This record gives sequence, structure tokens and C-alpha cells, in this order.
Amino acid sequence: MILRNESDLLASLENAGKIRPVVWLFGSGLTCPRTKDQTTYGGVPSVRGMLERAKKVFYEEGAKDRYDRIASMVDQSDNAQAVSVIYKQCFTAMDHDFGRRMIAKFIREAVLEAYQAPLDNFIKRRIAEGDLSACEDVQRNHANWALRPGLRDLGRLIVESPNVFGQTVLTTNFDPVIEVSIRNANGRPTTVVVPDDYVLSRCQTDEPLIVHLHGYWSDSLFLNTDRELETDREKLKRSLQYLFDNTHHVYVLGYGGWVDIVTKVLTSYAHFDSGPTIHWCFREPDTQRVQADNAGWLKSFETAIVADRFRTYCGIDVDSLFPQMLDRICGARSKEAEASQSDADSITARLGRWRFLDALIEEETALNLTLRSKAKEASETKELFQKEASELAHLRSENQSLNNELRAFVSGMRELQETISHLQQRLEGLDKKVNETDQTLSAQLITIRNHVLNPQRVKYFADRMDRIESAARLSTSIGVKAGRLVTRALLWGSLFVSGSVIMILVGTVIIDTPSARPVAAAGIPTQSNQGSVLWILLCLVIFGSIFSLLWYWSKQETQQLQNHLARASDAPVDVPPPLDDGSPENPAASTESRQEFN
Repeated sequence: MILRNESDLLASLENAGKIRPVVWLFGSGLTCPRTKDQTTYGGVPSVRGMLERAKKVFYEEGAKDRYDRIASMVDQSDNAQAVSVIYKQCFTAMDHDFGRRMIAKFIREAVLEAYQAPLDNFIKRRIAEGDLSACEDVQRNHANWALRPGLRDLGRLIVESPNVFGQTVLTTNFDPVIEVSIRNANGRPTTVVVPDDYVLSRCQTDEPLIVHLHGYWSDSLFLNTDRELETDREKLKRSLQYLFDNTHHVYVLGYGGWVDIVTKVLTSYAHFDSGPTIHWCFREPDTQRVQADNAGWLKSFETAIVADRFRTYCGIDVDSLFPQMLDRICGARSKEAEASQSDADSITARLGRWRFLDALIEEETALNLTLRSKAKEASETKELFQKEASELAHLRSENQSLNNELRAFVSGMRELQETISHLQQRLEGLDKKVNETDQTLSAQLITIRNHVLNPQRVKYFADRMDRIESAARLSTSIGVKAGRLVTRALLWGSLFVSGSVIMILVGTVIIDTPSARPVAAAGIPTQSNQGSVLWILLCLVIFGSIFSLLWYWSKQETQQLQNHLARASDAPVDVPPPLDDGSPENPAASTESRQEFN
């Protein structure tokens, strides 16, 4: 593989656009900050600068360990491809942990580092949140953006030689620095953002076309991760193939060759005999290091390298390349301008008589331009009038529909009012019935109150309850005493009978003894028989006395019971007092009862 230098690239650029315009492909190396000749130029952070900013975000969000694991390879290798892998892994982690909104804010804040004028915190916050008007206001102030010398001259090249260098510029950057450099050279670039599938042929313009392939800073969609960058976008792929088929030279500067849609399209031309010549530029001047660091993806271009349709350049510095290119173009143009001026002077000297005709032609041209502008204004006015007429018709139809809805609403309101009137009448009738029922219940409650709460009747029934309780206690006492009396009578009666029987039996036994039988048979009384008779008489006297005492005591108890029963039967019977029901015969009582009830 032949590695060329900056002189070879300048020679190629001088002859590149003579037949067809060239196509540029710029990466972050074009707009990153740089120090040259002891002068520091600002810019948008490079890939490594973005990783440093991402480190702060992870640390502030408490995810230090996660970032350290991802970024550990940065210190182990200076390989640009390894750094790109870490960059994509880092943004994949940010997408997973913090979301797309955080990534968009992160990118906008990084782009603002290239803006040199001071901004207050409110404007910065609006830009970070994606306020489109704030982003456009800052972008229009192109004099306040940091532009390296190479970027300034690139803008002049695109503006002064649009047919050679300014047809199409492809970039993977998010920032507007290329547009700012073109506006700084009094150009009017057209920006196209294609983070998703898009057809570039839709953009028909005579101005420089800047195509942002991975997103734009004022937009909300950005491509950062492997999954997003490697997504197949067929429409954009066909558009890029059409663009490359219609040019002879594609110049790649400041781009690391990541695996994305544009690299895939360029790689597809390596296996065909036709296609553009790809000029890939490296800033690294060491050819051996360039081959070692990029050996992996350069293998896919081996066929094109052999056919000399893929050329590599080492030690390319855009701050030196574009100024030299601008000087060469301006020098050639100055010579052409001097020759043209001498020819014009001779022709003007010989054709002075036609100056008046030239003035008329200029006036006619100005008039034609005026007429064209007026016709354009009339066409725009007509379109505006047609648009307003269509809007007016739409408004009329909406007004008609609103009127119909209003009529239906009024009709519904009338029906609702009638229903409400009917309900009010029913409520009045129900209210009247409730009042009548309330009066009836009040009268009944007063009557119940008088029946239940009459003091005389309450006292009467309390006295009756006391008497009933006394009678119950008396009846209980009488029953107990009567039971005791009967029990004692039975007990002593049984004792008397059993004692009498026993004495008779004892006397009989004594008389009937063997010793007494002969004497008794002879009719002679003995001393033993006399003692037995005396014993029987003594027992009869004792038991007769005991029985007499018991009979007397029982008679006294019976007399007491008869006295208790006589007192209970002679108690007076009370008659309950009459009821006071609040009738008209007793109006005073009725009024007093109602007042107490209320």
C-alpha cells in the first residue's frame, strides 16, 4: 500500500473537480480544538474529549465504577479504533442508565464549547433542553464561533468554487461549525439531518448541501451506539450510492472509519472496477503506525488499493492543506482575471459606442428581475390566498358543525329544564306530604308521651309494684312457716306414736316374762308387774306432756299465719288516676305537653 503525503493530496485536489464535483466526508478531527504555533484554537471536543466529559457525567450520577470499567482500555492503547469502541460502549451505557434525553443534553453542551461569546445560564439551559429557537439564535451569530484557519479557508473554498468543492459535504459531526464557516464566507448552506432512513434526492438546491449522517445538535435524534450506527438504512444507502456514482473523487478527512452506513457503502465499491476514487487522509505522519492502527478495516479495501481507486495520505493537516489550496486557486484565478481584464479593456475601447445599449440591456435586465420578483410575490400571494381560502372554508364547516351542536345543546337544555320543573312539582307535593306526616307523628308522639310519662300514673304503678313485692315476700314467708309447722307436726306425731308403741311392747315383754307367768296365772300380783305398769304410765304422761307442748306451739304459729293473711286481705285497693291525652277537654295540659315535647 502506497502512503502519499500532503503535496500529492494538493495535486489531486487541483485536478479533482474539473469534470465532476468532489464529495467531502468530514469527521470530528476537522472541528476539534488544536494548538498550532503556540496558538490555541477552540472547537468541539474530539472523541477523547467527549469521553472526558462523559466521565464527569458518570461520576456526578454516582456511576463511577461503571465508567471506569468501560474506559479502562483508553490508557492501555492509543489505537483510534479501540477508542471508538470505548466511545460507543460509553454511550450505550449512558442510554441504558440515563436515557436519550441525557445524551442529547450532553451533546448540546459539548457543542457549545466551540461558541466563544458568553451566554447566561438561562440561554444555556434552553439550548441544553433542545429549544430550537435558542439554538438557531446562537448559530446565526457565526462571528462568535471558534474556527481554525483550515475551517475558515474551507468555507471560502466551498463558497468561491461551489461547482468543484461545494456541491455535497457529508459529515458525521453533530455541530454546525461547517455551516458557520460557510456563512462566515458569505455563503448560504443547506443543512440536511438524516439520523434515520432518508432519500437525499429530495434536497434540490443550488447552495452547498451539508448532510449530517449521525444527527444534528439542535435535533433530538443522535446515533452513538453500535446498534444505532450499524442499522441498515436502505433509502439512505441507495442515495449515497447514487451520489458516489456521479462523482469521480471522494475525500475523507478527520474520520476514523467507524462501522456505519457510509463506510459500508464505500467498502462496497472496493469489489467493483467502476466507482469513485477514495482519498483517505490521516493526520498521523508515521506511516508504519497508520498501517498498524488501521490494518483491520483497510483489508476490506485491498482490491481498490491494488486498482489505485483507494489512496491513503499521511501527515495531512487541514490547517495547512486548505490555506495552500485556497492560495493556489486564488493565484490561478488572479491570472485569469488579469487576462480577462485586458481583453475587456480592448473590447470596451473598440466598442464604446455600445455603452448606451449596455445601459439599456442592464435596465431591461433589472426590469426583468423586478418583474420576476413581482411575479414570484404574486404567486406567493396567490398561494397564501388559496391557503387562507381553504382555511376559511374549513372554519366555516367547523362553524356549521358547532352551530348544529349548539342547537342540539339548547334543545337538550330545554328538555332538561322541563324535567327539572316536573321534578320541582313532585318535590313540592312530597314536601307537603312530609309536613302532614310530621304533624301527625308529632301529635301521636305527644299522646304517647302523656300516656307513658304521667307523674300520677308513674307513682301509682310504682306503689303497686312495691305492694306486689311485699305480698310476694309475705307469701314466701307464710309458705316456709307452714311447711315447717307441718313437718314438725308429722315429726312429733310419729315420735309419739312410735314411743307409745315401744312402751306398750316393752310392758308386754315385761309382763310376759317366764318368772311372772305362774304368778299371773295364780292371780297374784308381783312387784315386777307393778313396776312395768308404772313405767308405762310414766311414759304416757311424758309423751302426753310433750305432745301438748307441741300442739300449743303449733297453734301459736297457726294463729300468726292467720293474722298475716288477715292483714294482707284487708289492704286497700287503689284506683289508677285518669289519663291525660291532651284532648280538647283539657287544652292547658295539651299545650304544656306539646311544649315539653318540642
